[in-house]
Amino acid sequence: MSSKDFTAEIAALGKQLYEVKYQCQACHTIGSSGGYVGPAFTNVGNWLNPAWIEAWLRNPQALIPDTIEPRHEFPESEIKALTAYLLTLKQTAPVSRRAGRASLRPAYAGSALRRGSGSSTSSATGGAK
Repeated sequence: MSSKDFTAEIAALGKQLYEVKYQCQACHTIGSSGGYVGPAFTNVGNWLNPAWIEAWLRNPQALIPDTIEPRHEFPESEIKALTAYLLTLKQTAPVSRRAGRASLRPAYAGSALRRGSGSSTSSATGGAK
């Protein structure tokens, strides 16, 4: 299933399931609220895809055998709704006008890109050539 298949209504149902029926916030944090037993979900929509979330909700131990996440017998409609909600949880990095796109690159990107590029003075490649 693609994230295009999810509607705002389905995501709203997923939020209700997350907060009320299953109380996932007891273990997972969104923003500054929730528990700290499981991973934070503040930005989960940017780093997980629908297929992985659905597989996790069906059987977390199949993906990570020693996880403490309990296995629920979610109906397929609830798996779809929870997935839709989790995909809405996206955090965008603030970009200043002066910094532009450069502020989105990790600080190490420049040095990593230069490794092995043939520069004559690269300590990352073991010294001068």
